[in-house]
Amino acid sequence: MSRRSKAILLALFFGGFGIHKFYLNKPLHGILYLLFFWTYIPTIIALVEVLYYLTMSDKKFDKNIMAKVCKKCAKGGEKVYTKITRRSLSLIVHTCPKCSKRVMVNRKT
Repeated sequence: MSRRSKAILLALFFGGFGIHKFYLNKPLHGILYLLFFWTYIPTIIALVEVLYYLTMSDKKFDKNIMAKVCKKCAKGGEKVYTKITRRSLSLIVHTCPKCSKRVMVNRKT
């Protein structure tokens, strides 16, 4: 099962609580969803996100949703998005195309 599929299922069933945001390594968004879950606004937003994720390919999802900004290159004011260069069961390795810096991200399964 792809990462996009897991995010879709989590957003569909537990989106009101922001579980999919924690899965996508966005804990601040997840905490906001948890704080406001009683208003049903996060649930509505999560349903819109499900539709958005459904229209994306896995490649586009990795590029747009899972992209990281290289902090070293972003100091100059421009945002340089890293590319996923290697995946394993526990890690995703992002590499900056400008400075070749590698950033390892723990994959939450």
